[in-house]
Amino acid sequence: MRNFTIIKTKDSLLLKKLVYKRISEEDSLLLAAVKNPDSATIATAIKKYQRYKKLREDGKISSSLISKLNATDKEKFF
Repeated sequence: MRNFTIIKTKDSLLLKKLVYKRISEEDSLLLAAVKNPDSATIATAIKKYQRYKKLREDGKISSSLISKLNATDKEKFF
């Protein structure tokens, strides 16, 4: 079973990096891993993820987005 990044931080700068890193771990999205993504790159990645998951596309980090990203099989069943 793969290990995915779990997003649990209150640091707003780290939050953006963790969200991008977690989204880039989705094989089907084919995003390049970027060490320091800018805001436009993060928003584009979020929109792509939201489209893939059939969520409302706004490109913003929200608690529901983080919940979806953290809902891995490992988190659900262990």
